[in-house]
Amino acid sequence: MNFMKNNVNEFGLVNSLTDIINNDEEDSTNVVIAKYILNHINSLKELNIFDMAEECFVTRASIRRFCQNIGFENFREMKNCSQQHYSFYKQSPYVENYDEYLVELINEMLADCTKCYNGEKYKLASLMKDAKSVIFLISDIYSSRCIEFQKMMIMNGKMVRVIRHGFSKNKLLNNLLEEDLLVVVSVSGGFALEIKDVIEDKICQKALITTINDKKILSIYNHIFRVSKKPILPYKSIFHTYAIEYYLDLVCNDYINQIRE
Repeated sequence: MNFMKNNVNEFGLVNSLTDIINNDEEDSTNVVIAKYILNHINSLKELNIFDMAEECFVTRASIRRFCQNIGFENFREMKNCSQQHYSFYKQSPYVENYDEYLVELINEMLADCTKCYNGEKYKLASLMKDAKSVIFLISDIYSSRCIEFQKMMIMNGKMVRVIRHGFSKNKLLNNLLEEDLLVVVSVSGGFALEIKDVIEDKICQKALITTINDKKILSIYNHIFRVSKKPILPYKSIFHTYAIEYYLDLVCNDYINQIRE
């Protein structure tokens, strides 16, 4: 089994765990373990496998198998996930008149994102239209937005797949062909950096939706699509949430217009 030193699968940990608690039987061992980890997601490094086994009424071997099934070599590797990634979900600082503040931010984002999109209008939609298969590669942050885009595209006749956890051993990712299109979403570049070693040797067309200017990362992509003219820092911002949804809505609309012509 091939695991990376800095395990890229940590960027899909929340997706892995929420998929389990949403879809598995409530009294299953997997749900019990997943709920325990989610309840301690902000203090992963403090987890102790002995205490966890006792509190979950499972064996240590069950915990180790669980961690391997979601992409980690062992329990220690899972609990050493970077806390910086999960701090994205923590409560934002208090802002007085947040509704007015949010409207102002959204308006600024819309202007910036629209300008970027119009510079490449129809290009991403055309790439998707021509590709045999379209696969989105995303971290926890963009999950709900990309899943909604996937549904819209499928309902309009284009099969789109979304890989959102277990990146290092995903069979779909490892069997991409030249006529396929892989789209990575990474606004601040953290996920793009971690996934670089996994995808740089893929023979498919590769596209990145981002704001970064790192040439080492950008060089492995055939197509770069920007949601902002300026780099966005790696903590929760309007571009990590609303901008991706807005950008993908524009892509979907352009795709529908193209297939109607």
